[in-house]
Amino acid sequence: MLPRFFGKPINPTIESLGLAPLHKELAYYLMARGNKGANTFDLHKEQFVNLSKMIRDLQDAGFLIKTVKKTIKDKRGYTRKRIAHRYFIGFCPFITAALI
Repeated sequence: MLPRFFGKPINPTIESLGLAPLHKELAYYLMARGNKGANTFDLHKEQFVNLSKMIRDLQDAGFLIKTVKKTIKDKRGYTRKRIAHRYFIGFCPFITAALI
């Protein structure tokens, strides 16, 4: 009930970086996934496209995002090899500290 009154929680570090709205959404989504991370299929399901460029833009802005290639089963049961799985680690203090 509280989110209805207060809206989405915001992170001051993300808001201070001056990212495009879609980049901010991706950053918040990866942060919300926590230790589970998100694979390419999860991100496409959330309608994030051109993921390589978006992840690189976030990394250039000071995000620490780890990418691991994994073998997974898709929703049809087929085994897919080397699917990128991304984890939000934190912020690079050398880049983001200058902006705050």
